[in-house]
Amino acid sequence: AAGLPARASPAARLPRSTAREGGTTPSAGLLRVVLRTCALPVHAMVRPRGGDFLYSEAELEVMREEIREIKRAGAAGVVLGALRADGSVDEPVLPK
Repeated sequence: AAGLPARASPAARLPRSTAREGGTTPSAGLLRVVLRTCALPVHAMVRPRGGDFLYSEAELEVMREEIREIKRAGAAGVVLGALRADGSVDEPVLPK
């Protein structure tokens, strides 16, 4: 399964995302399989689409829902980023 190769490596955790478009949120099915088959802590990427990291309020709401689902699935954490138009980190978005 998707998480098995990392078992033989010295990795301390296994980040998961899809490979398309630079990485987007993995499907619920992929996440469940990885969590079942991997003994490492799994951190799932939360990214609704490829491209830039400037998100609309609608995209941020989707991301918040994805985080709730990832937490319910049992992942150790999430990996995400959000930027402002000037390229600075959109810090107020991150704790939400």
